[in-house]
Amino acid sequence: MASKKGEQKGSRGAENGGQVVGTKRRKGARRGTVVPQDLLENLARLQEDARRLADSLRLAGIALPDPPRPRIKVVVYEAEEGGYWAQVPILPGCATEGDTREELMANLREAIEGYLLCTPGNYEPQEGGVEEEIEL
Repeated sequence: MASKKGEQKGSRGAENGGQVVGTKRRKGARRGTVVPQDLLENLARLQEDARRLADSLRLAGIALPDPPRPRIKVVVYEAEEGGYWAQVPILPGCATEGDTREELMANLREAIEGYLLCTPGNYEPQEGGVEEEIEL
């Protein structure tokens, strides 16, 4: 099979009834993966069946469990002046405080949400903190 510059020799493409996914090309990397059309159609049918089943269960009064919430590690400190403050190791510069642990956790969720709009850098932890993991 003749190939054009940048195409992989012998590769099968969407013209064979598939869809190419993951087409970012790096030097020496594969061009993309061809997903057969019948597999894509089966996946779409399964997703629709799952949606219908969830709707039927909901109408029957059967509640599905909530999916697990993402978790993130935080380091909590007792503030010298009272209350608490915390840092998020994976999000350098993301820190907040609260008079109570409940207020601190609410402030942490808000700070993390706001921070995720920014690009993280490197984290240098301070001594004396206790690392914890909280639900977002």
